[in-house]
Amino acid sequence: MTDETDFIALYGTLRVDPQCSLDDFRLAYRRYVSQWHPDRRRSPNAQRLATSRLQRVTAQYDAAIAFQRRHGRLPGAGRVVPPSIPDARRTRPRVDSVRVPRIRWRGWLTALTTGCAAAGTVLMTTLPVHVTESSAPADARGSGAGAAREVVPDLRRGMTSDQVWAIEGEPTKRGGQHWEYGTSWIRFDGDRVEDWYSSPWQPLHVASEHAPR
Repeated sequence: MTDETDFIALYGTLRVDPQCSLDDFRLAYRRYVSQWHPDRRRSPNAQRLATSRLQRVTAQYDAAIAFQRRHGRLPGAGRVVPPSIPDARRTRPRVDSVRVPRIRWRGWLTALTTGCAAAGTVLMTTLPVHVTESSAPADARGSGAGAAREVVPDLRRGMTSDQVWAIEGEPTKRGGQHWEYGTSWIRFDGDRVEDWYSSPWQPLHVASEHAPR
């Protein structure tokens, strides 16, 4: 289950950063459960949608907690390397007994420059690039040392319904050109985003309350 879980989508749904603490991660999940609990929906259709969405996020959350218990960190978080402690019992070598090799600076600098260029090329061609377009305040996107690195893009006018679904997930109510997410909504013109309203109680992934003209 852990290898097949999209943890990036989970962090975007809970609006936290992979570098956040375990307590912040648990708190974000509890808030999400409180927000999407089926008992808070009136219509049977909205209850079914809320149940499906909550089950999917709960499965992802359980996989993340299982990963944390095995590895001591959340998926995607940087590995913590403990600092090395020098052994006081070791005897320091005498300076005059250590042979210092002669360094050929020109050859060493050439090798270092070539190695850095090769490593940069490999990283640029293998690592995925996540473009951050968000300008919203950090407290609306999650907390933590890496909160500036958003993994979920903001909504923009002209986005397709598929792109909206990938960012916001399944709406609680669909009405033709009008999607509702609790107290927030998104309006389409054809299959393109025309306007939205982001409620402070159930905000969307946007930087402003309405779509800028």
